[in-house]
Amino acid sequence: MNENDINQEQTEVKDQAQSASVQTDDSHAGDTRADNLQAKPNKLKNRLICMLVLAVSSGIAGSVLIALIIGQTIFRLFAKESNEAMKKLANQLTDYIYKTLNYLSFNSEERPFPYQVWDEKKEDLIISTDNAEPST
Repeated sequence: MNENDINQEQTEVKDQAQSASVQTDDSHAGDTRADNLQAKPNKLKNRLICMLVLAVSSGIAGSVLIALIIGQTIFRLFAKESNEAMKKLANQLTDYIYKTLNYLSFNSEERPFPYQVWDEKKEDLIISTDNAEPST
């Protein structure tokens, strides 16, 4: 064997090694794609289950909110002022329903309660209308 034959043989071995590594990389890439395709239905399935739970809880929160509206109206008729605890709870419920509807309509990926802690810091946004004077 002469030197050219040895160089040619080494080049062929390198080419075979490179093609083998490319095939190995492609097989792993195929596995990743298959895993991603299987992961997406599982992710969607989990989201649909969460959406079902949140749709039911949002309906319950809406019913409680309607009861609060009626209770606040009756309280205001007799006491001539608003009940602060009812206002706070109504504000939290409207915020919860808003977050839930955002998740249900695919506008947010953030899951609201019961998947997160109940957010109680919205009480700062309550605007008091008890002392407001009517404009003439």
